[in-house]
Order: sequence, then C-alpha cells, then structure tokens
Amino acid sequence: MSNSEKPKGPARGGSHPSARRRFSVQMGQEYRSIDQFRERMGELGWLTNTKERDLGEDLVVDIYDEGMPAGISFVAQLKSTTNLDEHVLARAPSTVTYRLYVADVEHWEVSAALVVVILWDVARKTGVWITVPEILQQLDAAGGWRSQETVTVHFSRANGTSTGDLQRLRRLVADRNLPIIRRGKDIEIKGGFLFPATEEGRAAAQRLARMVDYGEPVEIDGKFIERWDMSAWWERLYGRSKPESVAIACKEGRADIPVRLEVEQPMGVYSRELTLRRIRAGKKGIELSNDHEDAWLKVSVVARQDGDRMDVDQTAVEASGRGHLPGEGRCGVRTGHAPGQPIPPRDPRRWGPHLRGRRAP
Repeated sequence: MSNSEKPKGPARGGSHPSARRRFSVQMGQEYRSIDQFRERMGELGWLTNTKERDLGEDLVVDIYDEGMPAGISFVAQLKSTTNLDEHVLARAPSTVTYRLYVADVEHWEVSAALVVVILWDVARKTGVWITVPEILQQLDAAGGWRSQETVTVHFSRANGTSTGDLQRLRRLVADRNLPIIRRGKDIEIKGGFLFPATEEGRAAAQRLARMVDYGEPVEIDGKFIERWDMSAWWERLYGRSKPESVAIACKEGRADIPVRLEVEQPMGVYSRELTLRRIRAGKKGIELSNDHEDAWLKVSVVARQDGDRMDVDQTAVEASGRGHLPGEGRCGVRTGHAPGQPIPPRDPRRWGPHLRGRRAP
C-alpha cells in the first residue's frame, strides 16, 4: 500500500474528521442491562447462557431450585432504559409502554421455547417483563399490526423482578412445558390439614367434613394446610411450595341414569322420561340432575343418609325455561327402566319419598 493509500491517523490535539465512535452509549447501556439481569437471575439460583449469535434473543435462562435443575428454561430478550418512569402510560400508571419491531415479534412468535421481553432500568437495576404470547394477544385484539413496522406493547408493572413476580414467571414457563412433561404420568397429592380450636378453624373443619359426607365443594385457606406433597415430576417442574388455598370439588359423573318422572294431579298423572347424572356425592349423600339435557324440565334430586334412613330433598324438582309443568302435585322419580318402555304400575314399595313439583318463577 502506498503512502497515499494509507489511512492517516488522528491529528494532534483532535480527532480525524473521518473517525467515528465504535462503542455507542446505547451499546454500553445494553451491556449493563444484560449484566445486571444476569446478576438478578443468579440471586435466584437461575443460570443464564449468552447466545453465541444475537439473532433477536439475548440470553437463555435455565431454572434451578436449590441447585437442582427444573428441566425448563426461557429465552430472554432485554430492552434497556435509564428511567422506567418515562415509559409509564399517563392514563394508566400501572402500565409501561415500549415500541418493538414487528419483524422481531414475528420472529419470536414461532419459537418453541417461551420468549420473554424484559424492559430493564439500568439506574434502578430492576425491570418489567411480558411473554410473547401475551404480546400477540394484545396485538391481535387491536388488529392490523402485521402490516406495520413497529408496534407499541403494554407491560404491566405487576410483572416486576421481585422474587414473587419472577416465581410467577417461572409458573408460566412450567405451564408452557406441562403438556409434554406430564404425558403418561399421574399426579399424586398427599396433603394434611390442621384446624385450630378457634371459631374460624372449626368452621373450616366443618366445611371439609361436608365435602367428605355430601360432596359439597370447599376451599381451604393455606394457613390450615400442614403438609402438601405432589408427585416428584410435578415438584421438579413447578418447585416445592405450599398453596395459598386448596379448592376441592366432586367430579361430575358421566354415566346416565334413566328415570321416569310422574306428577300426580287431580286430573291424572303427568309423566316424562329423563336421564340424571351425578353432580356430587359423598359418604352420606348424593345429588343427581339432568342439567346436561337440553330440556325445559330441569330436575335435581338430593338424597342424604340419616342413620339407616335416606331423606330426599322435597324441593328438588322444578321446571325452568320453556314448557309447562301442570300445577302443583305429588311427584316421584323411578329408576331401573329403559326409556321408551311402558312404565309398570306404581308400587309404593319401589318408590322413595314423594317430591313436590312446582313451576320455577
């Protein structure tokens, strides 16, 4: 290369007119945000790995629990700012806004791993996050976004980087992987409750007893849960934790019970064939209903055991919607015959207590 072809160095006391900044302020800010975010993940015991080529994602975050791998991860894409408050939506202080390129959103959309966009405040060393599925839900609701170059995305300030907020993110990552991991596996739960001798404790114990006896749904506050163990694969996926509350309900039955309803009237007997299904059941009671049928006549039969006697709720039969139940009268439900077959003569020995039929208001 001749002297005339060699690039000249900067002049003394100044810089060459053609020189340009190789490391911008924005690049420095982005590096700081990644370093601070990696430090925050390390505080949780989560490991971060930088992608070899930045093609739209910055880090892969592997989730660990007390040094044990959970077997799940997410992809983190960081956007940095020096003041998160500058992005707060004026009409909604709990919302932070940021503009993203549509090309990036469409790139993340097809990722098998969950992609999480984090807007990081390098001054406060904290941030907010949003998952790409939630971004797509926002944009699809507005419509027409794919034809634009950039879009505005709304972050909730509730999705912060506190330990509780990040554990909520961890559950979203687990939910994403659950269909694959749970395949062919059963969920086993071993729980124990302890109810103190207080008014609140006794009331909770009574509600649980009614669930066992009659199948009535119940929700138990977490403060009464003494022990809660899940299957090992589940606890690895979601981590060991005691739930804030536990809801227990009876699974609705799917077996049809054919019955004939008869209402005795002074002018005769009104009868109708129905199929009932179990709504709930316990050790001492059962409730049957035909709510699954597209019929104007809705029937509910509640039976409860009292010692050796079975009591049937006398307000359990009522008509609703369209149609007509002829006045009020004594009625009963018989089982054990197939629909369409003639009903045999009424035998009092085969009938339980009569129910009172009435029209719904």
